[in-house]
Amino acid sequence: MQAYADCQATGAGVFALDGKMVDMPMVKMAERVLDKAKATGLLIDG
Repeated sequence: MQAYADCQATGAGVFALDGKMVDMPMVKMAERVLDKAKATGLLIDG
């Protein structure tokens, strides 16, 4: 999510992370996974 925030600061819509293209659908999927992990207590925010 930090890479996405950095990308947004530059105004780019798509970026590469570990050699893979990341676009908005991938970011939304990652957000859903993180939200579920937080809801189940597997991930503590902060």
